Parts: sequence; C-alpha cells; structure tokens
Amino acid sequence: MTRTFHYRTSVRPEWIDYNGHMQDAYYGLVFSHAVDAFQDEVGFDAAYRKATGCTTYYPLKVRRPP
Repeated sequence: MTRTFHYRTSVRPEWIDYNGHMQDAYYGLVFSHAVDAFQDEVGFDAAYRKATGCTTYYPLKVRRPP
C-alpha cells in the first residue's frame, strides 16, 4: 500500500459518559467500523465477499483467570 489510510467519524452524544469522555465500549465500535472501511479500501468489500464467499475473521484469545 503506497498511501496512508485514514478513517474519520464523529463521536455521538450518546457515547459520552458523565465525565464528558467517550465511553470505553465505543472505542471498540469505532475500531470495528474503521476495520470495515479499511477492508473496503483494499478490496475486501461486499462485491469481493459476494463473488468469493470469503471474508475475514480475527479471533481473540480469551484467557480464563487462574
């Protein structure tokens, strides 16, 4: 990739907590939307998924407490 990818969005009022900060759960949502936009940018878009039947999946390893 020869150019830099930028994703921009606005913080919605309902995402703001009682301290005036964006609630932590919404950082994950924004990141997820940015990943979707990046995949579209590099060609893993809806047309690709429809044509190939392929998608991406990033499993997270969850560790149980000892």
